[in-house]
Order: sequence, then structure tokens, then C-alpha cells
Amino acid sequence: MLTPFTVIDFQEVPDMPKANVRDYGATGAGSPNDDTAACQAAIAAVEASGGGEVLFPAGTYWIPSGLAVNADAVNLVGEGRGNTRLTGTPGVTTLVQIGGTRTSGPFRCGVRRMQLDTAAVGIHVGYGSTNTILDELVMMSVTYAIRNVGDYTTNPVRGNQGTSIRFCELTFTGIGIYNYCASEVYIHEVVLSGNQNAVGARFDSGSNAVYASKMNILSCLYGFFVVDDAGISPNPTGIIANPSQFFLSSILGDTSWTAGLYFDRCYQIMMHGCWGSGSRAGYGLVIGPGVDELEFNGGHIISNSSHGVLINN
Repeated sequence: MLTPFTVIDFQEVPDMPKANVRDYGATGAGSPNDDTAACQAAIAAVEASGGGEVLFPAGTYWIPSGLAVNADAVNLVGEGRGNTRLTGTPGVTTLVQIGGTRTSGPFRCGVRRMQLDTAAVGIHVGYGSTNTILDELVMMSVTYAIRNVGDYTTNPVRGNQGTSIRFCELTFTGIGIYNYCASEVYIHEVVLSGNQNAVGARFDSGSNAVYASKMNILSCLYGFFVVDDAGISPNPTGIIANPSQFFLSSILGDTSWTAGLYFDRCYQIMMHGCWGSGSRAGYGLVIGPGVDELEFNGGHIISNSSHGVLINN
């Protein structure tokens, strides 16, 4: 039984199939050498083998068209965040897309031990994906770092489940972690750095059972942001529930222009040892009119200007 702040670990099997992208023609020499086709060929080989690891040796791989993973148990593995780098085209490329092209979605896929930068989206976890593991990643110069987006507008329901994000450093201009129609989300030891127009971590309609610990969210418009937003695309239907069941420990929403911690139209929020601080006219903590069952234990709410907590705005 999963308890708050449980982190799903990656279990490596010694004899699992492996494919090295260099063996399929990838150069690792960066732009203008397009390594998309070679890396996708290595992924296809592992998918055909029933799952395994796609190995990215140290180097810079220019992937302007992005990579897609659509079969179970496929893991993209680098040689460390300072050694393996995937890069794309600014504002255009989704560097890695997991799922989103079949009804059930892939099971137990992941991306580990690498840097992803210069793209519109670092990693997109598409609808129906289950137990995705994103581990030891650095992202820079991206609009969205991680998008965990399910789909509750169709039948059968294709919500994501069990996404784990841990030991990551994300720098972005839009949203660091975006969660929509996804449940059982585990976030541990993640640093998010944005700007005065960015949102650190946003949880929208259909987000539930979120376990987050040791998150540092720095210099964003909003730090940790939870709201049921009926205006987002795809347009939610009546079967999408408000965000619910958030178990938060040691979340730092620091120097936010609007709010370090923001909750509206959601319920069952438990915070322990959390810190929210606003910058200029920003608030440390905002509790909107649609919040039900919020508990705050052992934390700090401060402001660098004149505001601390705003309740029922």
C-alpha cells in the first residue's frame, strides 16, 4: 500500500534488452547533425524486444523532430546530467513524448540521467501512461519542462497514473511541472526556477492523490498552484473531478510575484513544513473560495512586502 511520500523506484533487470543509439548512427555531436532518426530507430528496436533500455552515451544529441515512446517498459538512459544532453529547436520541439497515441498508454517507461534543453517541451507524458519514471534530469531553456497530461474527455477514460518525478533541476519560461487528468503523482527533491511570468508546478482538473516532498520553487509568478480551471484545453467534461488529495511536505514557494502557494476549487490539502513567500505585492499563501479541507502544520508564510495569507479572495 502506498503511503505519502513513497517514491516508486526503478528496478533494473541485468538481462533486459539494451540498444545503444551510437550503434544506430547517432553522432552525439550536436547541431547540425540531426540524430532524431538514429535515436528513434534504437527506441523501435527496444520496443520490438518487449522493453528495455535505450542507451545515450555522453554527447549532445540534436533531436529537432523529437522522440516518441509508445510501447511498455522502454527507458531512455544517459550517462549523467552533465554528460548526456538532448537538445531541440526553441519553441518548437517536444524532446520526448511518452504515450498519447494508443488507448491504454505505455506502462513503466522512463527517462533518466540526462539533460534536456532548448525546446518547447522537455518531456510530455501522454494520456493513459502508467508508472512513468523521470529521474535525475536537468532541463534548461524550455517553455514547459514536464507535462503530465491525461485525457478524461473520452471513453474509455485515459487518465495518467503513477508518474514519478525525482531528483530533477528544471529551469523554464512557462510551467515547470504541469499536471492534468493524472493521479498518483510522486514528486521528490525537485528544484524549479522560472521567472515573473512562469508557474512552478500547476495541478489542474483531474489531478488527485499527489504526493510531493522537498520541492524548491524559486522566482515564479505562482509557485505551487492548484486550481480546477474549466477553461483549459481540451475542454473538460462533467466526469473530471476537482483537484484533490494533496500530501505536501517541505514545499518551498519562494519569492513569488503573485503567490508562493495557491489553492482554489480543490479539496483535501495536507501541508507539513511548507514555506510560502511573496515578492513585492505577492502573497505567501492564497486560499480561494473553492477550497475544502486544508490543513497546514509546522510551516512558514511570509512576505517581502506587506502580504502573508489571503483567504477566500
